[in-house]
Amino acid sequence: MIKQSTFRVHGLKELQKSILDIGTVLGRKSVHTAGREAMKPVLAAAKEKAPYDPNHEGVHIRDDITLSVTTKLRNKRARKYGTFFRARVKTGAKTEDYASRLEFGRQESTVERNIIFGIKVPNYKAKLTMLNPRPFLRPALRENVDSILSNFKESVSKELDKYSSNRNRVAKQYINAMRQKSRRTNNK
Repeated sequence: MIKQSTFRVHGLKELQKSILDIGTVLGRKSVHTAGREAMKPVLAAAKEKAPYDPNHEGVHIRDDITLSVTTKLRNKRARKYGTFFRARVKTGAKTEDYASRLEFGRQESTVERNIIFGIKVPNYKAKLTMLNPRPFLRPALRENVDSILSNFKESVSKELDKYSSNRNRVAKQYINAMRQKSRRTNNK
């Protein structure tokens, strides 16, 4: 599993107050949209920096990099620190192991295995050579930290303005959508 590089933003009290004033549903929706907009430069940079071999026919790392944003955080750690949303640029399951080795490197080591290409065989030892790190996710994040913050502030302000001007209509749409989703779930 790939280690996570994170950064925290403290402050932004006025923005937080505006989000709370507009309401939970619309506040979450505005933060979700703004978080996605703010992280798009990181996604683009990560895809640009990811290694690509045109001769390889399998899945390429850059094609497996995705952006995910969530406002539904249930773990204790998120609640402890007051985290109300998370935006991540990450590699998918298909390339996670290789991407981790590229991002952080690997020390020379010897491992004992008993499977080759999915076939059980007698135990054997394999020597894994050292692999120097060739990071692509961390530099993409590091290079865009300032733009992430400014884009987030700008995007969330626009979203809050948009929702505050027609908050009742948007809230009713959201509630109706949730009601329909609930009915579909109950009918299954």
